[in-house]
Amino acid sequence: MEPQVRMRRAVILASRGTREQASRDLETTYAQLDDSPDLQWRMPILIGSAEICLLLGDRERAEEIIRSATQVAREGVPRAPPLRAADAVTITRCGAGEAFFDRFKESTDTARMVAARLVFTGDALEAAELYARMSPQEEAAARLFAAELLAEEGKTAEAEAQLQRALAFFRAVGATAVVSDAEKLLAAAS
Repeated sequence: MEPQVRMRRAVILASRGTREQASRDLETTYAQLDDSPDLQWRMPILIGSAEICLLLGDRERAEEIIRSATQVAREGVPRAPPLRAADAVTITRCGAGEAFFDRFKESTDTARMVAARLVFTGDALEAAELYARMSPQEEAAARLFAAELLAEEGKTAEAEAQLQRALAFFRAVGATAVVSDAEKLLAAAS
């Protein structure tokens, strides 16, 4: 359990702009990756580490880690991991959404898997509606990603609406770095 707790702390720290401690927690956790060959041990460490790398601005390393996660997913058992919204978003941001969709398209249609598949295929807005039934944190992650996708499509008004809904959560939990990055995204799209 210790690596998962340390990873959650690293996400919180990185989200709040406390980069040095987040980096230390990331490295400590990632060093434990090979402690077990079990998919349920490796997959959360890989995806969580990639999420932290993205929060710290290291996209190249995040993509490398997600390539490893994709390989682990291919080799693992056929059932789907319980992917959180942030996991599905991280996988998709790192270019592996299609690979994960293909790998888990036959998996049981749990609410999390249905929502993750929507993220993998670029329908983050619909996914956000599903994640809203699960938790505000998951909804916010999906809405932030939906805002990014809408901004890329030039749909600034729709992007801003989703961004404001996401930022309400991130402001409430003190995720200042996430808020700052998100606001820059919208400003660039305007």
